[in-house]
Amino acid sequence: MTTIAELPGGQWILTYEYHGAPANLAAYYRISSSPLTFQSATGYNIKATTGEQTKSSPYVVWTPYGGANGTIVVSANSHDGLFINKALGAVGSAWTYLPTGSTRGYARGLTLLPTSNQILLTRGGYLGGSSNQVLATVLNLP
Repeated sequence: MTTIAELPGGQWILTYEYHGAPANLAAYYRISSSPLTFQSATGYNIKATTGEQTKSSPYVVWTPYGGANGTIVVSANSHDGLFINKALGAVGSAWTYLPTGSTRGYARGLTLLPTSNQILLTRGGYLGGSSNQVLATVLNLP
């Protein structure tokens, strides 16, 4: 599964789960100047400075909120929180884990709300789940 978001300065970010990574199904990202040339870009693991490792079903958005570079926001099936980066994903830049109070879920979507500091998280449940339900949470970014 992949998702793509436009970054400022003519850059693009792609997130994907990497089957066969040292942490199997870990979420990775690539940055490119074109959404058509990700294959030649280097992939980097999304792991928070506090140790949380993203796994499965990453979803990415970018918001201008959060400083000069704005904020990259990534959701993953492995955690109820979000992973944020305020350095446009620069190599070696920090990913911060942000608890949300929501629940994790397969392919949890992220939608920017008009205020740019609010994210709508939506999820439909788990693949093969027997009691799935649709949930939506609005989160204010720090």
